[in-house]
Amino acid sequence: MKTIALLAIGVALTLTGCSSSTNTDAAATTTAAHDAVRGKSCENYLPVLSKLKEASPESANKTAEETIALLPQSPQWATLSEADRQATIAGIRDAATGKC
Repeated sequence: MKTIALLAIGVALTLTGCSSSTNTDAAATTTAAHDAVRGKSCENYLPVLSKLKEASPESANKTAEETIALLPQSPQWATLSEADRQATIAGIRDAATGKC
């Protein structure tokens, strides 16, 4: 439970720094922005999830999925585009594998 609480704090930190490009003419820029969101999300969660992975890969995956389930409870979640939401989720799952 302590791990979930720590990760919930990470959710707020991760989502605070997330934003997507609003320029629809710049697909490459938008893709780069989503890649940045994914990378930042992974980097934020990697320290905790990599330690869990060392003990048990299943534990890291379970904690990642529990964290993802908590994301909609964050006030920042509603402000994200669907693409940024998916990038954030992908970043957390990347962190559970130990690779960003």
